[in-house]
Amino acid sequence: MERTTARPEPSASNAREWALFALAVLECVAVLVFRKPDAFTAPWFYGEDGRDFFAQAYNDGWASLGYRANGYFHFYPRLIANLGLSAGVPITGIPRVYLVAELLMYAVVWAYTFFRLPTASARPARDAWWRCIAVLATVLPPLGNEVWMNMTNVQWPMALLIPLVVLGRRPKSPVWRSVDVLFLGLACSTGPYALVFAPVVFVAWWQGRKADMPSVSRVHSGIVALAAGVQLLALISYGSVQRTQGEFDPLHRGFLQEVFYQLWYPVLSVGVRSVPFWLRALLTILGIALLYIACRKAREARMLLLCAALLVITTLISYRGAPDFLSPFDSAIRNFYLPTVLLAWALARVPWPNPRWAAITAAVVLCWWAVQTVVFIGPERFPRPVPVVDQVALDQGRAVEVPIDPPGWTMRLVPRIPSKEEH
Repeated sequence: MERTTARPEPSASNAREWALFALAVLECVAVLVFRKPDAFTAPWFYGEDGRDFFAQAYNDGWASLGYRANGYFHFYPRLIANLGLSAGVPITGIPRVYLVAELLMYAVVWAYTFFRLPTASARPARDAWWRCIAVLATVLPPLGNEVWMNMTNVQWPMALLIPLVVLGRRPKSPVWRSVDVLFLGLACSTGPYALVFAPVVFVAWWQGRKADMPSVSRVHSGIVALAAGVQLLALISYGSVQRTQGEFDPLHRGFLQEVFYQLWYPVLSVGVRSVPFWLRALLTILGIALLYIACRKAREARMLLLCAALLVITTLISYRGAPDFLSPFDSAIRNFYLPTVLLAWALARVPWPNPRWAAITAAVVLCWWAVQTVVFIGPERFPRPVPVVDQVALDQGRAVEVPIDPPGWTMRLVPRIPSKEEH
């Protein structure tokens, strides 16, 4: 992706840009509150963030930073769990610490999206509107709500920081370049996405290696390459990257179904399930052709499109034993979120012949996404009060089983025996 230097801070449009950014953030938070109200009104542990990240931090301390879940590393959630415990936060207070950490990371993603994502418009006012649309696209895709607002899956929005930092506008200030390194390191060590995006980073670096201003920083490339290697070794030693078991069938129609879902569920909503197979095949070919035609002349758009394509391919490989298992309304953002956002960003980077109508069309699509979320998906709540933790048993050195979300999950807390140095 062609790199452009960030515009100087003093600008007549600064106040307007900050107002637009603040408005976009408020709308994004409102969407998150609607989708997962329990996360704000009665936060509790969800999935691995209780069973693995917190329980292992409680049981084993800071050593848990190097543990893996599902074969790869989750540095940020484990860091927050250990920091909360080290600060003396009680167990029932950790979910609120998680909530703050989640919102903080969302805010970082939104800020990088708004201020660093290149768009096609050269006019400051129109460019700001496109960047506002790009921010809203991070929360509005009409997906199932299984994994919104919890530390288990904060890796998905965090993954967006990799293309944003590596391929986005480059700041002049050494301070902000250091901040870039910090957040890029966090994103690359939380989830396996450095491994997925590494080919795009290499292509962007290779294409810009002879330019006066290289398109990709060597420091950023090195961080992504190192993280990709570490995550690859971790997954290989784990034994498998498949989420389902079964023989690989390259002719299984489920592969086409998943690509069709990825391209068309944001437009057709729940109607994608009733489309006959022949029409799915036709619309899939049409969708790929339209994306190629739209993005082929915009280098930045092509890079984002390649990122999305690699994520889709990774998903298909991961579920190779049952490719028809996936659905954007069941598997939610774990498989469909990132490609959808990246495709939206790629289309925002295309220099459309009529930019005004393109922006209006994008706004209409976002409104349609919001309608789908309200009408067809709705908020997700868990049928439980916040459980009581048997702190007395823990203080007496006895292990306890604590129920967490989703229903049926538990986390086992085993008090550590203090060493002599801790007495």
